Amino acid sequence: MDERAKPPKLDKAGLEELDARLRAARERSSQPARDAAQPGGGGAGVRIGLEMVVGVAVGAGLGVMLDRWLGTQPWFLLGLFVLGAAAGFRNVMLFVERQSRESKAAAKKTDGAPPP
Repeated sequence: MDERAKPPKLDKAGLEELDARLRAARERSSQPARDAAQPGGGGAGVRIGLEMVVGVAVGAGLGVMLDRWLGTQPWFLLGLFVLGAAAGFRNVMLFVERQSRESKAAAKKTDGAPPP
């Protein structure tokens, strides 16, 4: 049986073995994990996409509910769809500005070298 497939025992020796295996795996890892908050991280694109989709979806959803309740179709849907898209764009712009400030601060901290 492969050693990776064998689960450790849940006693003190097993937990120490698991801890040693985790430390060894971290040392072997050559590429650090990137966080969504780090500039250039893979999570930044996902967050930007979600900001847009959620803004539009919430606006459209509220518009549909209000239109059904008040019988004003499609006016609330159209209005809140536009407001949701605007909110999504605003959130994306705020996120990009914050990332830019953090990137500049990190570059200044490392004496002009580009951030990791």
